[in-house]
Amino acid sequence: MKLKDLKNDKNLVTIQIGIDEDEERKLENTAYILQRAQLNPQFNQNFSKDNIKKAFGDDYLKVTGLNFILPKVFPFIKENSNLEYLVEPRYENYDTQDDFSIILKAVTKPDIELFDYKENLKYPPFEVSEDIDEKVEVELKEVQQKNVRLEPSEKPYEKGNTISADIVRFRNGEQVSESFNQILSTDQLESHFNLEDFIGKNIDDEITENINGLEIKIKINQIYNPELPELDDDLAMEVSDFDTIDEYKESIKTDLIQKEKDAYLDQIELESLIKLLSQSKLIDSNESLNEYQNQNIYQMLIYDLFNDMRNRPIRSQNFSDFESVFAINLIFEIIDQVLKQEDIDIEEQVNQEYENFINNKEFNIEIPVSIETEIHNLDMELESDQNTLKESLKRVISLQELSKIISENTQFNDIEN
Repeated sequence: MKLKDLKNDKNLVTIQIGIDEDEERKLENTAYILQRAQLNPQFNQNFSKDNIKKAFGDDYLKVTGLNFILPKVFPFIKENSNLEYLVEPRYENYDTQDDFSIILKAVTKPDIELFDYKENLKYPPFEVSEDIDEKVEVELKEVQQKNVRLEPSEKPYEKGNTISADIVRFRNGEQVSESFNQILSTDQLESHFNLEDFIGKNIDDEITENINGLEIKIKINQIYNPELPELDDDLAMEVSDFDTIDEYKESIKTDLIQKEKDAYLDQIELESLIKLLSQSKLIDSNESLNEYQNQNIYQMLIYDLFNDMRNRPIRSQNFSDFESVFAINLIFEIIDQVLKQEDIDIEEQVNQEYENFINNKEFNIEIPVSIETEIHNLDMELESDQNTLKESLKRVISLQELSKIISENTQFNDIEN
């Protein structure tokens, strides 16, 4: 193979690799043998290469066989281009104008003007929400509901009551399940049955309902009047470690305020991360690369990284397309530049965590669950999986260090955070 052409248009690189006749024949033979071995239903044992070309085109077998030569192409390009890649060469197309050649696209590492995170991460101080007292009352009502007291009643059932009942289910006349003394509130009866069938019923009455092909018999064992406990010292001692309801209320308020503050700081860190990674600009790069950075996919990847580090749900997505690979690699290139500016070298920590996992199958740092699951599925006998582990550790540690940098440089209008 030979390097026919390499165009570096402001970090966006197009590479054309010529394939000589011997390699063409190898591609065709490899693809043909594979098709025969797999007994592809489009071919029979007597279908020659010439017949395949007639049916599917002269280039069909060569293109089909490209997967076998691409692993050799990438090292060849690195050897002959002397470029440092942000996105390594990726197959784009093939060309047959003069001879058979393949076209690849890549991105070299760009110069980056970092966002001034030391001066521009300024935010209003945290303030407690105006309705904090109302939120405390809501919490107290939930505590009351969880500790409701059921007082037996001899009166017929009415909306608002709770019942204890035996429930037996039948399908086509055969019993399929039963439960005894099941406690059902009005809300539960409304959700699962026809509440009107219960109104006016007494203890030992039986209600029959037909729901989704099931015949359901409900026998009322007891009717209760649910009574909310008083918000007093007795309730406080029953549900908490406090002796008075006032102390308990204050503890609820303190917890709610802390949750609000944590949520505020969490949002501030996310906003700072977005600022740093979105407003750090490529210098004199191809316009299409700048456009990739401005696309929604870029910010969505930042959200995903932020949430993944906190073991929160992220969007299921494919990171294999060119734009996504460029975006994720650019994010970590910016992070690398920040760490260099802060004179932070994480290589030793990466190596320590790598050795710790190899020897003990554990980490000393906190690893997101999603990444830890992927790591435990790696085969450490394979060099490629060893490199994957090191790269995963590098990215996790980089993000952890970046979080510290953002926290250290966040300013709250001269009020201590």
